[in-house]
Amino acid sequence: MLVIIVAGIGLIPKEYGEAAEVFGASRWQAFRRITLPLLRPSLQTALILRVIMAFEVFAVVSALSGTTFPVLMGETYRYQFDLQDGSVAAAIAMVILAISIVFTLFFIRVLRGITDALVNSILVASVTMVMSILIGAPAGYALSRFDFRGKEVFRVLVLMTRAFPLPLLALPLAVMFIRTGLDDTIFGLALVHTTLAMPFAILITFSLFSGIPIELEEAAWTLGCNRLQAFRKALHSIDMEIQDQEFMVLLGASGCGKSTLLRIIAGLETQSEGEVWIGGKRVDHLSPRDRGIAMVFQNYAVFPHLTVFENIAFGLRMKKLDDKIVKERVERNAELMHITPQLQRYSGQLSGGQRQRVAVARALAMEPDVILMDEPLSNLDALLRMEMRAELKGILAASKTTTIYVTHDQVEAMSLADRISIMHQGHMVQSTDPVEVYRNPATRFVGSFIGNPPMNFLAANPVGKGQWQVAGKIFDGPETDKKIEFAIRPEDLVETEQGLEATVRVVEPLGAHTLVTCDVDRQLFRAILDSRSDVKAGDVLYLSPQQERIRWYDTETDLAV
Repeated sequence: MLVIIVAGIGLIPKEYGEAAEVFGASRWQAFRRITLPLLRPSLQTALILRVIMAFEVFAVVSALSGTTFPVLMGETYRYQFDLQDGSVAAAIAMVILAISIVFTLFFIRVLRGITDALVNSILVASVTMVMSILIGAPAGYALSRFDFRGKEVFRVLVLMTRAFPLPLLALPLAVMFIRTGLDDTIFGLALVHTTLAMPFAILITFSLFSGIPIELEEAAWTLGCNRLQAFRKALHSIDMEIQDQEFMVLLGASGCGKSTLLRIIAGLETQSEGEVWIGGKRVDHLSPRDRGIAMVFQNYAVFPHLTVFENIAFGLRMKKLDDKIVKERVERNAELMHITPQLQRYSGQLSGGQRQRVAVARALAMEPDVILMDEPLSNLDALLRMEMRAELKGILAASKTTTIYVTHDQVEAMSLADRISIMHQGHMVQSTDPVEVYRNPATRFVGSFIGNPPMNFLAANPVGKGQWQVAGKIFDGPETDKKIEFAIRPEDLVETEQGLEATVRVVEPLGAHTLVTCDVDRQLFRAILDSRSDVKAGDVLYLSPQQERIRWYDTETDLAV
């Protein structure tokens, strides 16, 4: 039962616990108000399965032995009967295994429509039961077949547990292997050690890796190293200052460390070095609820067993505010987010957009010093995302609350931010206003990441002081001995009679303009032309870049020159 309950707890999304912590709940309050109500399906599963297992064991063993077997003794049948040889023990184990599988399949079919958590709990319980049988049957056989010192004491210990905990299996298994001569074989030694060690190894390994945030796992793949290496190198020397009432966006590809940085600010992760200050006060030693923050999670973390009203009021109740103040704040922010008609509904009755509104209203109701947002629009469809983007900008500007917003969507970043900080492989590579980021990318990566379509890059060869040859044409550039690249955005190209020779490969009419993909100097090159252009695949164009829009990058450091 304990395993099932623990498994049930593991099925509760971690965002619920983190949200409870961020909004002021202690560990006990989070368990009582969030975990325990959500754990009911697992508790029900554990009780149901325990009764089924008892009757199942009673029926099978009674039929095989011809004796009456007390139901409440559970799995102790394995050593209460005088099993004459290993084949009988194996037969009993296999019969019970078969019945277990049948019961599992039956319950999965019956309960599939109820909750995924309930079905998953039954699966976990069934796997646990099967492992118990496979490991316990040999130990039961050893207890009934062989005599060894302390055997009766051992019987009492197992009887008291009414189960076969792994430490109590060690002695009878060892006796069985010694008496049968298996201890003299490599196979026997390997089998007994593997049998006893594997469950512990699986548990420890699973616990270790499940505790590593998914952002770090993604960073591991991005950086080409394993998970533990990425854990040590998720962020590198981040030094940033955010002004009061500023809307800061952390922008980067998946695995760059942006969510990890946000979680460190929230207090959900701990940095290996450095300090976190909020409102002139150092907070990295404080719990999330004491940092003066509120957070909107990627999956919203709207508690499913609470109404919309109680979800918005959750943090306020943790602060023990007067009911009148709670009601006023909830209703005010619900009206602001246009969810007043849904106040008495549960999250399962809401759309994705409505749940997102609830999460934002809950954060605003706290009136925090800082609001943290972890990709809050990523689960919405494109149209709803655009609507919510505009709405969020107006609401957060009106609230005059400092906001740190994480996203991988550059359109969100450009439209929402007062300042964008671009992250790449754990480094912050540029932090400035959206227009500056777009017009003057600090690195080649920023130029290739910002913009849709991204910047074009071509090799440049020096032909004189401040003169560079690019695809057969001469351009004025920086006076440097470094090896550099020419860069230009597709919209900064003009179709002329003289310019870079480009062979058209693909033409994409996009309504307001036409996107043309070409070959220039045997490299992929894109240009945005007037929508009235009649260019076709196979045509040869001559594209001239606007001189003031050309950018140059050091090929060794990727930095702008």
